[in-house]
Amino acid sequence: KYLFGGYGQKDDKLKKFLEELIVNTGVLFDSTYTGKAFYGMVQELKKHNTKGSVLFWHTGGQFNRLGNEVASLELNEFKR
Repeated sequence: KYLFGGYGQKDDKLKKFLEELIVNTGVLFDSTYTGKAFYGMVQELKKHNTKGSVLFWHTGGQFNRLGNEVASLELNEFKR
């Protein structure tokens, strides 16, 4: 339901959600695992009108996000 097409896939809705989340919290979320899990949790909490405290165990995401950004750079940027 919250796979967005599968591994490494995302759509504009997830991208916007994660960008706002990162700006508002300062916590990095990747779009492959942790970001999708957090998005899904938020949607389910809204759907069931959940009240009270909820624990989300953030298992990483920083290195996956960094890897995606580095992979998108042109190789020429690394040449001297």
